[in-house]
Amino acid sequence: QLFEEKLNYFKDFWNLNDMMFMAILTATIICDCLYDTSDKETWNSEKTRIFYAILVVVSFIKLLQLFRIFDNISFIIKMLLKVVAELLPFLCIFVGFLITFSFVTIALGLEMGELGEEGNPYEGVSGFGYALFLLRTSLGDFEVEPFAAMSPTTRIVIWLFWVVIVFVNMLIFLNFIIAV
Repeated sequence: QLFEEKLNYFKDFWNLNDMMFMAILTATIICDCLYDTSDKETWNSEKTRIFYAILVVVSFIKLLQLFRIFDNISFIIKMLLKVVAELLPFLCIFVGFLITFSFVTIALGLEMGELGEEGNPYEGVSGFGYALFLLRTSLGDFEVEPFAAMSPTTRIVIWLFWVVIVFVNMLIFLNFIIAV
């Protein structure tokens, strides 16, 4: 099929998933073979676990591809792919707002280490912690305890930005629903 279609082969999502499946499966097998399975510490290597996680997702997509032979399920899978394609412009705008307001929270000096009793829940994701904080806010998880540690003037400004963030992201999500 690759020789017949040449570069058009790579335009089909299912073909790309098949190639990714083969690459991830090969990498997983190589990582598994490199580590001694009798030693629990090396067998549970981080790379191998990550490859297995990706392999599960790619395998599920492959399963969806195989389910397309059934008429009832084929319609649903085609509809899901169409919805994802239709939502891409909204997702780009949504990500743009997350990045913009992440810079706003960084500029206002929001301290992520004060979230919750356990410390910083975004430790280890470096600069993406602010974007994850805003994503959680957009999804309705309103963790605003760090605002209390800010100076009164900065607190008023961050609350104004917070209201704008929630309002704008609500509009984007409503447009998601309308587009679907």
